[in-house]
Amino acid sequence: MPWKNGLGTTIELAVEPPGAALDGFLWRASIAELRAPGPFSAFPGCDRIITQLDGPPMTLTHGGGSPVTLRPLVPHAFSGDDETGCVVQGVSHDFNLIVRRDHARPTLTVHRLAEGETLAGEADAVTVLHLLAGDMAASDGELLGSGDTRVDAAGSGISCRADGSALVLLGSLRHPAQA
Repeated sequence: MPWKNGLGTTIELAVEPPGAALDGFLWRASIAELRAPGPFSAFPGCDRIITQLDGPPMTLTHGGGSPVTLRPLVPHAFSGDDETGCVVQGVSHDFNLIVRRDHARPTLTVHRLAEGETLAGEADAVTVLHLLAGDMAASDGELLGSGDTRVDAAGSGISCRADGSALVLLGSLRHPAQA
């Protein structure tokens, strides 16, 4: 789907509520493709976490501040209120977690799991799991492969076990009163 500012495209992995428009979601997880320098879409009232997945380095500038060069698989948090520009020389992809500040406080972590290792979200937070590489089996029987995304409600108690090595992005969305 096109970016909010129309200057690029993204694959929406999950959104709450389902089917919400770009100005009506509570949170959204997506993978964007960047092909040229330019501004990011504005998301006032939202907190954002971006993780570069591949491609040449991406350098972001928020609100006229000092440039920040992203490192692959290292989450970078910033305010959706800030005017953000990006410099990239070539095609890069990034994972985006965008959350309405009055709805939840997001965190995003990267996990490299060995065969048999288990990963679970925080008990009192919505969990967004995106499998970048490998295979996993959820404790409720769902099988996940590379590129799959799973969302679990707070208190679900679901865990996922790696079937071989796995590379996972794990987002937690905690209600502001619990943050």
